[in-house]
Amino acid sequence: MAHAEPAVLCLVPTEMELSRLRQYLTPDVAAHLELRLCGFGLVAAGVQSCHLMSKTRCDAAILAGIAGAYNESLNVGTAYAFDTVGVDGIGVGEGAGFVSSNKLGWNESGPDQYALETRGLPNAGMLLSVTSASADATMAERRAGCTALPVAEDMEGYAVAMSAAQVRMPLTIARGISNRVGDRDFDHWSVDQALQSVAGLIAAFVA
Repeated sequence: MAHAEPAVLCLVPTEMELSRLRQYLTPDVAAHLELRLCGFGLVAAGVQSCHLMSKTRCDAAILAGIAGAYNESLNVGTAYAFDTVGVDGIGVGEGAGFVSSNKLGWNESGPDQYALETRGLPNAGMLLSVTSASADATMAERRAGCTALPVAEDMEGYAVAMSAAQVRMPLTIARGISNRVGDRDFDHWSVDQALQSVAGLIAAFVA
C-alpha cells in the first residue's frame, strides 16, 4: 500500500533545532511533514527556502525554530505563530530611526512586511527578522521601538516569506521563545522547552 506524500514542508534553520524537533514530534505528526534545513540567517534561508519550495509537492509550508521576545507579552518557553513578518536592516538606520528601502523608493527589495497564515495557532503579532541578533538590551529596545512594534526577533522569517510569495505557497511561522532579545547569557535561555512547545504547535497545525 502506497504511503501518502507529506502535505507540509517544515523548514528549520539549524541542525540543532532540527535534531531536537525530531525528538519531540510524534511519528503521526512527522508523517505529515517534509522536514528540511533552510539555513541560518536571511541569505541562506532565502536561497534554500526558494529552492525547496519550488521543487516540493507540499501545499503549505511552516518555518519552525526559536526566537527572542522583545517584551514580557510573550513567555519564554512558549511557542507562537505570527500574522506578519518584517525586516530590519534593508534600508537605512536601525530601530526607531530605521527607514525601509520601500520608503526610500527602492521597491525592488520587496514589501516592508509579508502577511502570514496562522491557521488557528496562538497569534503573537509581528515578527521582525534581522541580519544580526540584538547584542544587548539597548539594541533590542531600539528595534522594539520601531513603528511596526514587533514582539519577537528572528533571523530567517522575512526571507522565507519572500520565497513563499514567489512560489505562491501559504506560509506559517511557529517560533518558540527561547530568550529575551538582547540577553546573550545562555544560562537564561530555555531552548528545549521552546522547541517542545513548537512541536506542539506543529501537531496542531497538521491536525
